[in-house]
Amino acid sequence: MVSYATTDDIESEFKSIDFSSSGTSVSTAEVDGFIEQESAYVTSYLEGVYNLPLTDTDGLKILKRITISLVAFRVASILDFTHSVQVSQSMTIQKIKGGAAYKQALNDLKMIKDGDLVISSTELRDNSAPTSYNSEQSVEPVFSTTEQQW
Repeated sequence: MVSYATTDDIESEFKSIDFSSSGTSVSTAEVDGFIEQESAYVTSYLEGVYNLPLTDTDGLKILKRITISLVAFRVASILDFTHSVQVSQSMTIQKIKGGAAYKQALNDLKMIKDGDLVISSTELRDNSAPTSYNSEQSVEPVFSTTEQQW
């Protein structure tokens, strides 16, 4: 299975957190699991549109950004991260949950699926003729139309 991001990519989003230390509430193994799950989620949007695995480097950069945003949202949700935003003379605490990057990642996936965001023009799937798993894998049919089988 393809992973579009690495643990290092996620750690770079959370500069003050070392996921490999025992003091964090999210471990490196959990981050790796999130990356695997979100990469599978991203792939599910690509399957009907592109021939996989994708090899176009620019397209992979876009998928990396999307995956990082999805995983970072999950990590931030677990850590219950907040950040301060200056509002006039006071500091207001805002939740990172439901952040703009997460929403943009989901929107980008929908746009990819709908064909409104093309991430690799050379690897577009030919959807002009219907195909099936059996025909793509050269699976021979069990039943024959030329002979009586029952």
